[in-house]
Parts: sequence; structure tokens; C-alpha cells
Amino acid sequence: MNKIDKILYKIYDIDDLANKNCWINKINPLIKLLLTIFYISLIITIDKYNIAIIIGMSVYPIIMFIMTDISLKEALKRISLALPFIFFMGILNLFFDKEVMLNINKIIITKGTVSMINLILKGTLTLLASYLLIATTTMEKICYAMYKLHIPYIFIVEVMFIYRYITVLLKEISKITDAYSLRAPRQKGINYKAWGPLVGQLLLRSMDKASNIYASMCLRGYSGKFYYYNENKYNKKDFMYLIIWLVILITIRFSVLLQSIGEAFI
Repeated sequence: MNKIDKILYKIYDIDDLANKNCWINKINPLIKLLLTIFYISLIITIDKYNIAIIIGMSVYPIIMFIMTDISLKEALKRISLALPFIFFMGILNLFFDKEVMLNINKIIITKGTVSMINLILKGTLTLLASYLLIATTTMEKICYAMYKLHIPYIFIVEVMFIYRYITVLLKEISKITDAYSLRAPRQKGINYKAWGPLVGQLLLRSMDKASNIYASMCLRGYSGKFYYYNENKYNKKDFMYLIIWLVILITIRFSVLLQSIGEAFI
């Protein structure tokens, strides 16, 4: 299995998780989307030196991973592509914020170190919250929730197409790389001299595939809009789920105790 096939497997695996018949998948998608947006908003507003509240806010993803069949280890692997960027942004704080915060047995801890850890934790928690959303909600339901929030329809269609047809592009890349490796079995990777022709071939194959897919959609009645026949109705469980988490998250975010602990070291 080459790298492209592994990526496709991960995408299909997330789709399988979102289509499972479990309690979290049955929660109304609009409720889950609003809760995720609210959680990320709370994370962003936390002071850059207050690690205590950040640790407290980790309750949401930790409990959700425990209560569902979703693996935290796999989630961390799948968000690992974005983590280096977060680490890089965090490391920059070491050079721009050198003010000493603590001096424990000649071990100096600067504000830059604390803000770096804070930023890394913030980025990781927001990525985990987003992963939980897509792992428990299909893209169709997420787009339905976006539609209910009156997000411009053209944006919703673009999101739907990008998510669904990225697999088509990846399959074409997989075919091209497999064909190349069969013609050059002893060569590691693709020679730089072949990059241009292969990219051109990928463009032509993708355009041809896209034309066939669009023609198939038109034959099936597509007119530029998606229609949601199985509209998700709200029930008591949805509102209870939302209210419980709102109370927990607001309590942690504005906790006087955690706020005092975080400010004690500033």
C-alpha cells in the first residue's frame, strides 16, 4: 500500500466512523457544530499565559473520546500533519518573549516558554474538537447544519465537492504513481524530470474524470443545489447534550479558581 492509498484509507475510515449507529452520531448535526464552534471560541479567548484553564478545557475532548469508540491515539496521528506548524509558531515565542516568569533552583522559565506550551495546547485541543466533529458527523450532515446557519449556499457546495472529490483526485494520483513505479521498479520516488509530464497528465485525467462525474450528476437531476430529504429533527437528548456541555465549559472557562492558579505565576 503506497502513501496515497494510506491517505484514502484514512478518509474512508473517518467516513465509517461518522456513519456508525451510536448515540453521538444521532445527535443533531447543528447542535454538534454549534458546540464545536463555541468550544473553539472559548479556547481562543484564553489568556496566553494561563495554562490552568487550558488544561481544564481539555475535559471536553477527553470525555468525548472516552464515551465514544473513537481512538485518541489515531486522532493524534491524523492531526499530526498540522502539529508541526503549531509547534513552529509556538517555538517563535521563545525568541520574542524572554521575560522571566519563574526561577526554580536556577531553572529559568520565561513567559515565552509558557506561551509556547499554551499555544501548542490550544492548537491541539481545537484540532481534536474538529476531528471529533467530522468523526461523528457525516459531511452531508455538516453541510446541512451550515445550511441551517444560513451560510452562503455556494460555500456549502464548495465544501461538499472538495471533501467528496478529493478522493477522486487521490485515486488518479495513486494510479499515476503506481504506473510510474511499474515502469521504474528499482527507482525510489519519482525522478524530478518526470514531475512536469506527470502533473500535466494528472490535470488532463482529472478534467476528464470531472466532466464524466458532472454529466452523471446532471443525468440524475442535479441542478446546482442539494436537497436534504432526511431532515434531522431536534429532540430532548439534543438539547440536554448541548446544555450540559455549555454549563461545563462555561464553568471551567470562567472558573475563579483556575483563573487564580493561572495568574499566580504571571
